[in-house]
Amino acid sequence: MTKITYDPESEVSNMSCDRDANLRSLIARKKLNLVLDLDNTLIHAIKTKDITPSDQQCLKHLRCRNWFKEGKLFKLDDYLVKPRPNVYTFLKEASALFDLSVFTLQTKDYANKAVEILDPKGLYISPLNVFSREDCKKPMMKDLDVVNQDERVTLVVDDTKWVWAADNQKNVIGLNPYLFFEVGNKQWNMKHAGLQLRGDESEKYGELARVLRELKKIHIAFFDTEANQVDYENRDVRDVVEDVRKNFRLLK
Repeated sequence: MTKITYDPESEVSNMSCDRDANLRSLIARKKLNLVLDLDNTLIHAIKTKDITPSDQQCLKHLRCRNWFKEGKLFKLDDYLVKPRPNVYTFLKEASALFDLSVFTLQTKDYANKAVEILDPKGLYISPLNVFSREDCKKPMMKDLDVVNQDERVTLVVDDTKWVWAADNQKNVIGLNPYLFFEVGNKQWNMKHAGLQLRGDESEKYGELARVLRELKKIHIAFFDTEANQVDYENRDVRDVVEDVRKNFRLLK
């Protein structure tokens, strides 16, 4: 029997070839990579045992009970999941400009089920592009090496920048965390009036709408149609982010 040995140099070489192929495919399709966080970025999820009495009372009201029928609130095992306003539009429009991935520090099972809520038909996020704590090279630390995409054409949207490896922090576009339930606001030391006394984040002017506008600016700037014979494969989206930040003063 032939003995099979593990060759780390060969694995690195194969990953490099995959990245090069992915890069060429992206450029040909005029797309970039976008890695999305889940919790407090695209959704707010809490365990049902942690719901406060005031929020429990609100959830008994007919208006709140209808949220489950309307697709505004979901049960995921022992969690309640609230999609962030504008998230479905965000995914649809972002997917036209970016190949989408999800990276969460939750479990793989949780991640897959949450993605099914956000993309039930699998139109925008492939199961192969869902990464979780089980994929991390270091405990509870996200790293773009795991995603196996070239950092020069990859952006990250995450409410928590410090969970990313130091080499990836320039790829991260931050946004304010989405905290819908009372328990979340208490954890973040924010005042909260209870579900029945307050509204939700704005669809049109909320954080996802703002970030989507910024992502579109970055995409346009990267694929500058006025540039003559641009060598896109040698461009770096991190430099473009800095230029957009200076010109528009919008990015976190």
